[in-house]
Amino acid sequence: MPVKPADELAAYFDTAVAAALRDWEEGSRGEVSLPRSRWRAKGYTAAELAAIVVALPGQGPQKLIVKVHPGGRYARETGRHAEAIATSGVFAEQHLVRQPFLRHPVGDGRYLMFQDIAGGDLLESRPLSELPAEGLVAVCDQVARSLLEDWNDQGWRKLSSTAAAYVAAELKDLDEEGSARRWGEPFSLLDPSCDCVTTDEDGDSRTMPNPYRLASEQSLANEISIDYLAGRSHGDLHLDNVLVLQRLSERLQPERFWLIDLSGYSSSAPLTRDPVMLMLSIVSKEFPMSPGQQDALIDFVITPRVPEQAPYALTRALRDTVWAIYERGRGWARGQGWGGEWRAQYLLSVLSTALLYTSFDRVHAEGQRWFFRLAARAGAAFLKEQSVPLPPTTPCHIGPGPPSAGPDGAGTTAVPREDPPVDDPPARVTSDPRVVVPDDLSGLHAILIGLYSDHESARRAARRLSEIIQYPTFEDIEDVWAAILQEASKMDLISILDIINNEDDYADKPHLIRAARQCQRRWKPNFGAIAELAGTYRAELDAINVNTGRNSRPSDEDDDCIAQTIDLRELLCRLISEAEKPFRWWAALHDDFDDQAMTDVLRRSLDLVDLLRIGGTSSYRRRQLLGELQRLCGELVRVLDHLASADP
Repeated sequence: MPVKPADELAAYFDTAVAAALRDWEEGSRGEVSLPRSRWRAKGYTAAELAAIVVALPGQGPQKLIVKVHPGGRYARETGRHAEAIATSGVFAEQHLVRQPFLRHPVGDGRYLMFQDIAGGDLLESRPLSELPAEGLVAVCDQVARSLLEDWNDQGWRKLSSTAAAYVAAELKDLDEEGSARRWGEPFSLLDPSCDCVTTDEDGDSRTMPNPYRLASEQSLANEISIDYLAGRSHGDLHLDNVLVLQRLSERLQPERFWLIDLSGYSSSAPLTRDPVMLMLSIVSKEFPMSPGQQDALIDFVITPRVPEQAPYALTRALRDTVWAIYERGRGWARGQGWGGEWRAQYLLSVLSTALLYTSFDRVHAEGQRWFFRLAARAGAAFLKEQSVPLPPTTPCHIGPGPPSAGPDGAGTTAVPREDPPVDDPPARVTSDPRVVVPDDLSGLHAILIGLYSDHESARRAARRLSEIIQYPTFEDIEDVWAAILQEASKMDLISILDIINNEDDYADKPHLIRAARQCQRRWKPNFGAIAELAGTYRAELDAINVNTGRNSRPSDEDDDCIAQTIDLRELLCRLISEAEKPFRWWAALHDDFDDQAMTDVLRRSLDLVDLLRIGGTSSYRRRQLLGELQRLCGELVRVLDHLASADP
């Protein structure tokens, strides 16, 4: 006996939503039911989405998405979505989904919103968050281009503001609840006296503007006038709000994308808002990272460079994606004659959006702290490029401290302070005539000057190293350069491989280059142990492949797959951690070895494992993913076996 639609709605939705759907059904003289293949999801705003079937008189049944809005400011999405479609012409036809019906009240403050299915198939339109890292490059490049050249081909304009008003407006539009200030409040960063900050990671010699204060009318940013480019903007363009078409067994189609969740849509927002939000959404997935990678990523986001000149510490996919987004915007603005203005508003948008990311609970606590540093460094870059000096004030110092919001509870403490001068570390007496010691420096400090371009950076590194290195630990005790370089590399103060790969940049430091080469020759990674770990990973993968598809119920298969892949993912993460640096080391010695290709194999495998663990994935799709994982694993094991037996 078939189940009545009303009964299945009541069983599937809560009582109020089911009643609202029946009320809408009666008012439209149609019928609402559920498809046999169920689909539902939840958004970050507590909105619920589900697939339904609507049959109206004289029309065939339509499969749609009903979105249950939580109410409040989110209920405005239907109106803003309608405005975007009505004013966006061809872009709306290609990249926005249609609203076939008006919103309908649930009766408890919530609303029903009806949407077409992007691309007409729920299985073939995927959020960017589910793509492997290398797949993001082409899609983000296409999205960044289309936002400007297609969506804003007409109607964009030049507006004027102070820098402070720009930041304040961005924080208000992006964060109406004020949660972006949550990270800074416990540490007095909103105090009017805290105009500047320093952090443990950046050192006491790098004083930066307090990014929270740059939104104030009392800050020096209020004295800087800027022109900026404004136009149509999505307003919340993170990875889950962009869908892209990828039919099974076919290649990704970057030009077939759709923007969803337009509750933040505006027709006159800064045109850097969407590209920066998309870029930082991608960056937020990278944590946890080593200190060296964190510093490299901050520099790269503030001033992106062509991938060939980008920091080697970052993955190729990340370098390519950040550069693609940045260069699309910069190139478009230069074509209009507004290149300088675009650069200024880009930095202010990075500052504002980075502060917003400090409030996201889904961002690792280490990442929240990193986003604050990014905001401060972006503010410093903006002021420097505007030739505006920092105010002469004692900075608030952000040091390690009590827990803050975030997955692992890591946090910071802000304490206004003024450190006394630090004496040079005690001199080490050495008889090695090759070590050049300037007259005004001594010992460890003298050597660190060879690693850094300025006295203050050397002093900061010396404070971190002096307690660890009392005497050189290198086998050749007379080679102080190599001893210090080895320890500095372990602490992520400097990368030996970066020195070797960029020797022209250190041409004036021959002792440094010689020491880096000596460290490289001395250290040989244990590829045999890494190959053994890869073999364990392969055996775990084979066991999962055998068991997939044995359960008849999809929910049981989801649970089994997630449980079985916990150890697999842990093994793969360990393999990535232990293999990436040895791959770089081998490539530095052998021009015919592509270490980035092998790193990409590892990162691609991790992306596939994460896709494997997504609930609702069909058995057929899981077998596809497992087949690709096994192919990549075979390639990895083959290379590691070769390296384990090779002579460096």
